[in-house]
Amino acid sequence: MCPKMSSHTKKRIVFFHIPKCAGTSVYRSLGNGLPNRSPIDKLLRRHRLTIIHDYWHREQRGMKLRRARRSRLITGHFQWSTYQELMPAPTDYLFTFLREPRDRLLSLYRFMSSPQGSKWVDDKDIEGINIQDFLELDLASLNWQSDNVLVRTFSGKYNQKFDSSAEWDEAVGVAKCNLSKLDFIGLNDRFEEDLNKLSAELDLPYAKEMTWENKSLVSKGSFTVPNDVEESLERKCRYDQILYKFALENLISE
Repeated sequence: MCPKMSSHTKKRIVFFHIPKCAGTSVYRSLGNGLPNRSPIDKLLRRHRLTIIHDYWHREQRGMKLRRARRSRLITGHFQWSTYQELMPAPTDYLFTFLREPRDRLLSLYRFMSSPQGSKWVDDKDIEGINIQDFLELDLASLNWQSDNVLVRTFSGKYNQKFDSSAEWDEAVGVAKCNLSKLDFIGLNDRFEEDLNKLSAELDLPYAKEMTWENKSLVSKGSFTVPNDVEESLERKCRYDQILYKFALENLISE
């Protein structure tokens, strides 16, 4: 077996940003530490950080993909199949941060039902929506991040309609395989500790005094779930729970 490549010899850093997992805090913190004087960064100093969101317009997304192929740090709400468009290389360093799926989904609801978050859903006014109605929504602009987003991200099936448990099980299998290819998986439950580990492994300093972008992360436990929405909540994160448990048991060290 070939020896694993050192993180110091990796060129591109690819961060799969799962919504409501403090991802903005991650890339802003690490982005501030990107060196400017190494040979590769002299070539890429105008493209050190590229953000790609799969929901962007085709032309904007295409432009960002081209830029990302020569960037140092790539992040955004994009799925595994999008990463395949970036000309994957053994020198890529892949990582993500995960959050307990149920807690992540409740955080998403708190954000999306707020005046700020509701602007992200352009096909329906959801400001102030109650949680039951939120969980029952079937909107393309929302489903990719509310309906088992971990599985959708790492199986590359953001917008697919799953009509059976067999289709979900297949997607979970693909997601497990792809998640296993990551170089680092951090947990929101120990965010600062894992960000320190990541920073050390990449030899990148990060901003110690961070402004939390994901405000609901630090207010965990402030929301009580009504008993009558448990079934809907379970349906929206059932397969993410499977993938999250797999990561905890097989991919993440203590």
